[in-house]
Amino acid sequence: MSVSDRKRLSSAYAVSALAVLSCALWGSAIPAIRIGYALLGISSADVADQLVFAGPRFVLGGIIVYVLQGARTGSWHATPAELRAAAQIGFFQVFAQQLLGYVGLAHATGVSGSIASGAGVFMMLLASCFVFRLEKMTLNKALGCLCGFAGLLVATGGIGQSSRFGWGETLMLASSVAGAAATALMRKKAQSEDPLKLCGLQFMLGGACLLAAGLILGGRLEIATFAELAVLVWLAVVSAVGFSSWSLLLRDNDISRIAPYQFLIPVFGVALSLATIGSEGTPVGPATALALVLIAAGIILANRRASSTS
Repeated sequence: MSVSDRKRLSSAYAVSALAVLSCALWGSAIPAIRIGYALLGISSADVADQLVFAGPRFVLGGIIVYVLQGARTGSWHATPAELRAAAQIGFFQVFAQQLLGYVGLAHATGVSGSIASGAGVFMMLLASCFVFRLEKMTLNKALGCLCGFAGLLVATGGIGQSSRFGWGETLMLASSVAGAAATALMRKKAQSEDPLKLCGLQFMLGGACLLAAGLILGGRLEIATFAELAVLVWLAVVSAVGFSSWSLLLRDNDISRIAPYQFLIPVFGVALSLATIGSEGTPVGPATALALVLIAAGIILANRRASSTS
């Protein structure tokens, strides 16, 4: 990609367009996975089937990205350095994050899973500050985290016997920690390697590992209807387009510039879940709206620069 192309991906319009597109696609994945579970008869206890359902999505998405990028650049060869980088990123972004996310969504609803995913941004921030030591905690970040987790508590009814925060939502939060590592690795590796080739490779490697793990555990995947195939293809497109766009933005922009757009993920997730599969028994009302506002405000506040040290 030329210098002029990279400059275009740093423009306010390009950042906004690609970031919103990525977040909308990721938000749509949550109800799509729930729809896939319903169509394929995959229950919350069928972990092996959940992994076998997840694996092909990323293998197919990886093939799409790798083939298109190879056709564009004329380069099909993957160097040992690219394979190593893709394996590292794929372990966190596909295997660990998606394993936790897919299993978590089997125990959550589309609405609660979307909200937990949005609050997971703050888990990523805390991990970045205290686990990976990639940035410093500031007042804005601390207030943003408090605001975001307050939104999660509002949405799930607080802490205690009446809380609707269960294993599904906990796993969705945990998946975000793996996502934090993947984001940091992609930001670093994309400076020296082709980010689109890395996306394709890491999807194929990570997806193959998910599929292998599911098959070893006895999982099966039988696509018998057009609707089932359509869900799988859509999820592959979500991976191919969403993560590729985000990776290009990570290469050409600071994380702090694009991270605030992640407040749109739970907004799209909740809206699309309600539009396609309904609330699935999760109470939806003023508390849900307030939770989304708190989480969105928290993400924006946490990524706001208060000083040169933020």
